[in-house]
Amino acid sequence: MEQLNTLKAQGKPFEYTLFSKLGHNTAFDNDRVPVDISIQWIKQKALNIKKFKSSK
Repeated sequence: MEQLNTLKAQGKPFEYTLFSKLGHNTAFDNDRVPVDISIQWIKQKALNIKKFKSSK
């Protein structure tokens, strides 16, 4: 969280989601929510890049 606060103080863009139930163990859990959110985030970023490139 300290690093995120540093980025915020510097005015740098960032996004995050906390999964308090998982703690640091996101790889060995049956909960698909973190993976699903990550995939949607990647798809949205790719779509934004595609839209930006086509508007030039």
